[in-house]
Amino acid sequence: MRAPIVFVVRREILSEWNGEVPSTADAVDAAQHRFRRGENNWIVQTYALLREELERRGFRPLLQSEFLRGAIAIAHWDALNAFWSGAHRCRVIGVRADRPPLHGCDRVIVQNNIAPDTASIRFIPHWPQPGLLPRDPGRGARVENIAYLGRGAGAVPWMTSDNFRMQLAKLGVNLRLADSGWEDYRNLDAILSVRPESRAMLESKPASKLTNAWLAGVPALVGVEPAFEALRRSELDFMRIGSARDAIACIERLQNDPARYLAMIRNGRERSREFTRQAIAERWLGVIGELGSQSRRSEASWSHYARSLIRQKIDSFHWRRLHDQAIRDRAQ
Repeated sequence: MRAPIVFVVRREILSEWNGEVPSTADAVDAAQHRFRRGENNWIVQTYALLREELERRGFRPLLQSEFLRGAIAIAHWDALNAFWSGAHRCRVIGVRADRPPLHGCDRVIVQNNIAPDTASIRFIPHWPQPGLLPRDPGRGARVENIAYLGRGAGAVPWMTSDNFRMQLAKLGVNLRLADSGWEDYRNLDAILSVRPESRAMLESKPASKLTNAWLAGVPALVGVEPAFEALRRSELDFMRIGSARDAIACIERLQNDPARYLAMIRNGRERSREFTRQAIAERWLGVIGELGSQSRRSEASWSHYARSLIRQKIDSFHWRRLHDQAIRDRAQ
């Protein structure tokens, strides 16, 4: 048996599962409504989806709240921001997610590819939406039902306005603002994704709304975000929107051009091959294998780790200040 792989989450996250942590893909799908927080999405889900393959390769995967001396540890930023975590005793794969920069790790996982990989920073896409239910192919090229699949606070004001709904109604289009049921695309004909976030925050966000739409066979109308733009290869990947007027114009274009609508679905099906569970699992296994094949390094001193963490906290302060300033500027 090779070195243990410890998937570390904070104690409060682990306790919320009440001893019923999923350990298979089917169990993840069955509990899809619970995967809405960073550590569950990135650490619990990764443990469940990789566990069997890691065991087959001779590793011993564990999900727990403590770092194990000498292990390869996989942890979210939230579990790697404390001085006394014990992370310095491990070879650490840290998941930045939509947080400030992460330091003191052997590898840092980022959730978009706006910058190229380096020796220590690797892009791994977010897992697909658990339990995803693709669009019914029988709907053809109709454009009648659209949705924003996300927390209500993440929607721009015009998307929730009565005026926007009235304009959609004139086109025979219904809008669903979905704070739950993010897996269900069966009766959807397009998705919207425009977020009122700062540039600092958007640069750390994933392209999940786009890649899930590709997997589900649904065209995506999205804002100009770094993660989306980094994946763009052709005009069939998505349609850009920044306002209600843009959204209405794109919907009218799709209604009036069924051939383009169906071409976007075919293109999305091709692009989605890079974002299946299998494709993402291979990326994870590659990074884990790199560390697993290296000779064990000496345990880092706590003082060295503390210096890295001080740098992380300073970067966090500046990152959050930029984000907060952008929010204040937009409100003025």
